[in-house]
This record gives sequence, structure tokens and C-alpha cells, in this order.
Amino acid sequence: MNEVEEIQPYSKSAITGFVLCVISIPFFFVGIIPVIAIVFSSIGLNATGKKHKMRGRLMAWLGLVIGIVYAIKSGLLYFGYIEW
Repeated sequence: MNEVEEIQPYSKSAITGFVLCVISIPFFFVGIIPVIAIVFSSIGLNATGKKHKMRGRLMAWLGLVIGIVYAIKSGLLYFGYIEW
């Protein structure tokens, strides 16, 4: 018998977090974009865990890491530790 495996959908939160982190690279000076990327990536990371069978765990991790880096960079720019 031929069993067909069901293709699991991608987590929309992971995709949203990844897209926002990519947008935050050139627009890191708008400090809210990396923060929102961190939030969505965290939700996406939770949605793609072992109990949940959704895809997109790598996108969620990348969104989280890049979002954190650019949130720190935005904070340093805001408080004057780095300049343009």
C-alpha cells in the first residue's frame, strides 16, 4: 500500500519574523522593526517545535538572531554609542 505523507505547512509567524528581520537590515534605525521581528520569530520558533509539526524552524532562528543583532545595533545608535 502506498502511503502518502502529508506535506506540513510553513509557520506564518516564522515567515513573518524572517521577512521583518530582512527588512530590518537596511532600516535598523527604525528600532521597532527588529523588535517585532524578534517577537514573531519567537512565536514561529514555538510553532515549529517538536510537538508542533510545522516547517520553518530555520527561518524562525534566523529571524530571531538577526533581529537581536539589529535591535542591539539600533539601541547603540539611539543612545549615541555608534554613529552613522
